Amino acid sequence: MNRERLEALLWERIDATISGRDLSELETALAAGAESRRLEREVAALAGRLTELRPVAPPAELRARIDQALAGATAVAGAAKSLGTVAPRRPWSDRAPRWLPLAACLLVGIAVGVMLPMVGDLTVPESQVAGTMGAAAGGTPVTLDLGNGRGTVAISRDAFETRVDLLLEGDEEIILSVRQAGASLAVSRLDGTDHSSTLAVDGGSVSLSTRGPGLRRLGISDASPATALRLEVTAGGTVVLEHRVEALSEEGGS
Repeated sequence: MNRERLEALLWERIDATISGRDLSELETALAAGAESRRLEREVAALAGRLTELRPVAPPAELRARIDQALAGATAVAGAAKSLGTVAPRRPWSDRAPRWLPLAACLLVGIAVGVMLPMVGDLTVPESQVAGTMGAAAGGTPVTLDLGNGRGTVAISRDAFETRVDLLLEGDEEIILSVRQAGASLAVSRLDGTDHSSTLAVDGGSVSLSTRGPGLRRLGISDASPATALRLEVTAGGTVVLEHRVEALSEEGGS
C-alpha cells in the first residue's frame, strides 16, 4: 500500500468513517512493517494537536463581503438579461483563473486564524487575527463633475473592487469606460440600468452606455490593485472627463 492510501485510511479511522473492508486493509498494512506503524503514530499525534486548537471566529466583515459579492453576481445576471446588447459571456475556463488569487487569499486568511495558536506558546489576540483579513479597507470615493449640468461620477477602489456611481441629471447619452492595461476585467455589480443601457466587457475595458436621469452603479472586480485604472466619460461623442485611479499602496489605500 502506498503512503497516500495508508494516510487516507488512517484519517478515515480517526474520523470513524472507514468501512469494514478498508479497516481490514489498514490493519494488514500496519502489521506488515515498521514504516506503516511510524506513519500511524505521526497521524495520531497530529490529530491530537488538532483537537487542542482554540477556535477563532472569522471577522464579522467576512460574511458581509461574501453576501455582497453574491448579491452583486445576482444583480449582474438579472441586469444582463434586461440590457439591449451585452458582450458574449466568456467560457468559465477563461474566467476562473482570475478568481483563484482572491480565493487563495481567503483560504490563507482562514488558515492563519486557525493555525497561529499552534506556533509554540505564542498567544495572538483575536483582534490581530481578524485584522489580517480586514486590512483591505474601502477607499474614500472621489466625486467628479461631468460639467454642463450632466451630473457627477464618484469612484472608489479597494483590494477587492472598484466602484463607480454615475449620477445623471439630464437625458443625454453617456458612455462611461474603465480601462486597465494588460488586465482582464469583470463586472461584479450593475444597478440602476434600464432598456436604454448597454454593457460591454472586453479584456481590460468595461464600457457602460446609458441615458439619464438616474443613478447607475457599476462594480468592477479582478482589477489588479497594483496597476492604475483609467476612467473616461463621453457625452455626445466628446470626452468630458478623464481621470486616473492610482494603484493601491501596500497598506491597501488608494
